[in-house]
Amino acid sequence: MNKRLGGYVTLAAVIFLLFNGCGGGGGGGSTAAAASPMTMTSDKAIALANGNDPVSPERVTLTAATTPPASGIPISFVITAGTGSLVNAAAATNASGLATVQLRRNPLSGVNTREDITVKATANGVSAAKTVRFINLPAQASVSIALNRVIQDLGVLTFDLVSSATQSAPQFMLVTPVGAAITFPRIGPLGPGTQNTYTISVGPTTYSLMTTVSPGITTIVNGDLLTFTYNIDPTIKSLPTFALGTTTPLAVTSLSTGAVPVAPAVSQTDFVVTTVFSTDN
Repeated sequence: MNKRLGGYVTLAAVIFLLFNGCGGGGGGGSTAAAASPMTMTSDKAIALANGNDPVSPERVTLTAATTPPASGIPISFVITAGTGSLVNAAAATNASGLATVQLRRNPLSGVNTREDITVKATANGVSAAKTVRFINLPAQASVSIALNRVIQDLGVLTFDLVSSATQSAPQFMLVTPVGAAITFPRIGPLGPGTQNTYTISVGPTTYSLMTTVSPGITTIVNGDLLTFTYNIDPTIKSLPTFALGTTTPLAVTSLSTGAVPVAPAVSQTDFVVTTVFSTDN
């Protein structure tokens, strides 16, 4: 009888230890909250290093996002590389799980040279970082236009190129077509926030994307078709941007084939516009 009772006591002790070891019964154990994944984005990848401007230095807006979106999560922002400063930082995420901060280049005693500045955001032990480049005021911008797919016998290409409103004065663009001689090196003007349509076609006084013999050229994926050299006004406060306009570009085959449209038709998503500033080489 005592032996059996002793067995029951031992079994009860094992159950007690297992129960408390698993945290049952609210035994005072704590569980850390799972950390949410986070990403960092910026509204621009490159900006003017004009931190010495007392009125309107260019700022870059950085956004930290939690996944899934959650509001009220404290976010800390810190610069881990570069001579920048943070302003207007959000202390916590909003209803969409976003928190923002603005980054500017600090004023320097010497010449503002090119510099990459990295900002890290941290929440619940999880971090994400974003790097932004600041450059001197450029004298020129080299804007190249390419297609991201192969087109056979390209003969005529029509597109709109739009400059942002930050360009304070109209300028002319120098154009270098690929695979053709330069007849008239200037087209334009392309003023602030304007949209100009240029047609590149075959002829003695126009720009051509094909050689003087048929068929036309076969495009290379992301290979430059045209390069524009844009003179930048020295009074600008932020870097200009360049993009295709709202008019749907149209490409056709060599004129020797009767100008048959390319299939599938070329759209704005097929174009790659790349800008390189003279102070970012």
